[in-house]
Amino acid sequence: MTVDEALFHVDENGVQFEYQYVKDRTELHVREMKNFPLSVMAFVGISSRGPSKVIFVEPGAKISADYYVKKVLKPFFKDVRKRLFPDNNFTFHQDSAPSHAAKMTLEFLNSQNINFIHPDEWLPNSPDAAPCDFFLWGYIENKLKNIPIRNRDELKKAIRRCVRSVPQNMIDNALKSWPRRLRQIYYAKGGHIENSK
Repeated sequence: MTVDEALFHVDENGVQFEYQYVKDRTELHVREMKNFPLSVMAFVGISSRGPSKVIFVEPGAKISADYYVKKVLKPFFKDVRKRLFPDNNFTFHQDSAPSHAAKMTLEFLNSQNINFIHPDEWLPNSPDAAPCDFFLWGYIENKLKNIPIRNRDELKKAIRRCVRSVPQNMIDNALKSWPRRLRQIYYAKGGHIENSK
């Protein structure tokens, strides 16, 4: 089960999204952007058994380890263990964002008997590496382009529908390509492997 979050916003060109890479900070601040008042941060995971439910970060929230554990991971694992992995037979992957790598977060994962990839074992700053980065967010953004959205609730509903509609064979293909992509990044000495647009 690999997870990530992205900020989606509506502007004059329709729905856009951006990644939230933060270095050398203990918290990520999700702010209302004046240019994009219709914005939401979505957290979702994909796996060989399907996508998780989407969890939305509250506007203006400071994503500390405490917020991440209580408001994101607890409901996320409740869903995952109920619908996708009642046998608890999965490995959890997240990126190395400060709240993800925090001591409190790692202690929570251990206390819940979650098998996870430790932050020290993961590439810290490579958006080409994980399936949500190289597949899921672009897929969702492409689907959202044709949906008229007037407010934040409509944006959330549209994101949920798009996540539920991702074909499992596409998720499986993205997951299968993951090891190859990691090898490519290794051979590129940590550099990007995607062509810039």
